[in-house]
This record gives sequence, C-alpha cells and structure tokens, in this order.
Amino acid sequence: MRVKLGEKVVKARIADNLFTRSKGLMFKKSMEEDEGMLFVFNRECFPRFWMLGMRFPIDIIWINSKNRIVDITKNAKPSLSPWKTYKPREACKYVLEVKADFSLDNGIKIGKRIEIDY
Repeated sequence: MRVKLGEKVVKARIADNLFTRSKGLMFKKSMEEDEGMLFVFNRECFPRFWMLGMRFPIDIIWINSKNRIVDITKNAKPSLSPWKTYKPREACKYVLEVKADFSLDNGIKIGKRIEIDY
C-alpha cells in the first residue's frame, strides 16, 4: 500500500481493525524514511494515539475523508504511560505514522492533499 505526499511516496502497512490499530508500531525497532503505517477508520473521528511500547519518535499525520492533512503532530516521543495521548485538532479518517522529522524534511503541511492507494 502506498501513500503519496507531494513528490514523496511512503510504503505503508495498514492498520484497519481494533487489533492492528491497538498494536500499531509498538515494539518495532526502527523505521526507514519511506516507510510508515496507515491507520484507517470507518468514518471521521477524533482518535487518540499513545506511544506506549514505542522505541523511536514519529510524526503523526492526521488526514480527513477528503484526503487533506488536518493536523500534524511532530516528533511524538516514546512514553511509558498509556495515559499520554495525542489527538488531532480536526476529525480524521486516516492517520499516517512516519519517522520523526519526515514532515519537516519533506515540506508536508496542514491543508496539503495526499493520494492514498488503499
């Protein structure tokens, strides 16, 4: 599965059910620059994400049902607490997790339209 953000293409694993969304990138040791995980929800919502069990920081890109970026959480750091969560400012249908600083390094901004081959 691929996600195109401008000129940059990310190969993303899909998390589209309760189990895969709960596990996410937990316990993964690292991630390549062109790798990510795409969380897919049935409808727009305000999901909360935690960094419990993560081993590296990530950028969280929040995307609405019109494939527009509505928020970006930059450099979310691993946490030992399940109570520390991140959520978007606007409702979203997709959430793309990528390596920390991906959005800065690739000029990814709120309002940008993306392509999802799902």
